[in-house]
Amino acid sequence: YIYSSDPGSGAIRDTVGNFPDHEIGISYRQRLPGVYLGPKIEWAVFERLSVRAGGLVGVTYAKEDRDRHWARDLVFEVDLESRPFYGGILEFEYALTQNVQLYVEGNYDYYSLAKGPTTISNTVTGEVNKIGGDSAGAALEAWQVKAGVKLHF
Repeated sequence: YIYSSDPGSGAIRDTVGNFPDHEIGISYRQRLPGVYLGPKIEWAVFERLSVRAGGLVGVTYAKEDRDRHWARDLVFEVDLESRPFYGGILEFEYALTQNVQLYVEGNYDYYSLAKGPTTISNTVTGEVNKIGGDSAGAALEAWQVKAGVKLHF
């Protein structure tokens, strides 16, 4: 592993070592709840081909992440500011029969960079260290393409 012992002091990646065999791993959870609005439309290009498209724009609230370093007995928690996000979807569907359709779908999501303070808690000693300002941040950009067969019974 490579860690920063005290990022607030400027000590970056200054601790190097190996995890013991019995204590390994980091648990990570990020929540990005939000509210959004957006249209979704569908139209038939011809009898067997249909197209669906949609978009959304919104804002996140109460964003947070929790990062548990089990070998070091530390929990990092970040309270992130609210930020805008947007996304879109485009799907093509072709009917082979009344009950069988082929489809291709693409999705795009973008969550703009949010920053916030970090709280580091030691789960053994109970010591808590708060690093204020914009000591942490998170952003997300994701593309997804799916293709498949839909069966309707």
